[in-house]
Amino acid sequence: TSGVDIWQGSYNQVGGTTPGDGNIISGNGGAGIRIYHSNSFNNVIEGNYIGTDVNGAFALGNDIGVFIDGGRSNRVGGSNPLSVNLISGNQSSGIELRSGARNNMIQRNLIGTDAFAVDPVSNANYGVLVNGSPDNWIGGRTNEGNIIAGNRWDGIGITGADSAGNHVFGNWIGCSATLAPLSNGEHGISVNNDALSNEIGSIVSGSVTNYIAFNGHDGVRVAGGTGNRIVQNLIFSNGWIGINLGADSYTTNDPDDEDSGANNMQNFPVLLSATNNGTQITVIGTIDGAQTSVKLIGYFGSSDVDPSGYGEGESVISTTNLVMIGPAGITTFTNRFPTPARPPSFITATATDGVTFDTSEFSYRLVLDSDHDGMPDGYEYDHFGGYKLGDPDEDEDGDKSSNLAEFMAGTDPGDPSSNLRFTEICLSGDDKAITFESSATRRYDAGRSQSVLGEGGWATLLYKRAGTGGAITFTDEWDYAESYYRMVPTVP
Repeated sequence: TSGVDIWQGSYNQVGGTTPGDGNIISGNGGAGIRIYHSNSFNNVIEGNYIGTDVNGAFALGNDIGVFIDGGRSNRVGGSNPLSVNLISGNQSSGIELRSGARNNMIQRNLIGTDAFAVDPVSNANYGVLVNGSPDNWIGGRTNEGNIIAGNRWDGIGITGADSAGNHVFGNWIGCSATLAPLSNGEHGISVNNDALSNEIGSIVSGSVTNYIAFNGHDGVRVAGGTGNRIVQNLIFSNGWIGINLGADSYTTNDPDDEDSGANNMQNFPVLLSATNNGTQITVIGTIDGAQTSVKLIGYFGSSDVDPSGYGEGESVISTTNLVMIGPAGITTFTNRFPTPARPPSFITATATDGVTFDTSEFSYRLVLDSDHDGMPDGYEYDHFGGYKLGDPDEDEDGDKSSNLAEFMAGTDPGDPSSNLRFTEICLSGDDKAITFESSATRRYDAGRSQSVLGEGGWATLLYKRAGTGGAITFTDEWDYAESYYRMVPTVP
């Protein structure tokens, strides 16, 4: 049974914003709170701990934390900072909307964390599941966002053809409000089973953005459904790619963009060049689509690159760039926008159709390198105080690696202890186990030679191995009296 059950009930309040008004609703075999029937509306749930102990530190889970089954216009949390519910530790999802639940508002809650949003107190499935339910709000355009982090499955799942017109604005998904990692186990947001016309991020000027970061799989996965608009979000440091249409990794473009599927497999822009004169960034690219269609191009910057080479978006640079597809179906465009105070190292882009609102995956990244010295502008700004102030041939920290070599390796040119090197070589019979510390944003080739200068060539031991951000060990099975090893990092 549920802890609190509202059936065909309206204008009820569970909890409140005055100290002492909140409830501990935990350990129930059914939902912590269930609001059932379409005649259940305008109920308010605020200031409660749902699924945890009295300190909000340990799980005492209900089945579902808050279950709105057909109810409409109910509010979970609210714009008042004291409206926060802690909805964590539940044995299924933190919040579930089902059976046509509509116009409900989920705002300013902590979903999947402890009471301080520091450690996970995981809901066992989704943080929030919208199942066959339209026109609900998760977060808001000003300061109503939720922290949805630490859940074992996706932060937010939107599924079913009746899940249309939902709005996901201003949330922290996979991280705290200070951007500390609190990963959801799988995707940040998933859209499935023909869910359509949902908004992830608001196109309205001045709206707060979603931070979708540090999730175990994709930042946003659209596995099915069309017209799902994904704009003005900060999507970065996720385990897989930033935006994924379909169930594969990145999807290649097709001529005239005639394919179907998730978000109609909207083609992404192809970026050809990016220049920065100090006040203005100019990007030239192409977009392939249906004749006379209009695309909205959004540009994003990142300080580092996704291992796939396809982008994520750590910062929003510009989102209001309209491109008209000409009669030939493929159009070259030039967009210009002000250089941010801190220039990015890498630029990527998405395309959103002006009629269907399908948003693409991120494009392949471009390096923004104004002085053509091999080091991106953002990297020079961060490490040398300005986007043209780093000398690629100098060794800033005296560790025998040039500044350019440190960029290529993903190490810190100001820290002599941060450099690419083999940390251990162990003998095991005739084999050698060789270990090095890797960067999560680099790939590595490793080779072995019988001569220090590589006369006779280098035998391949690793090829384009993706870094992990930690130690990688590989094995050399050949038995030579003398062996020499080299490591070559690459930026994807």
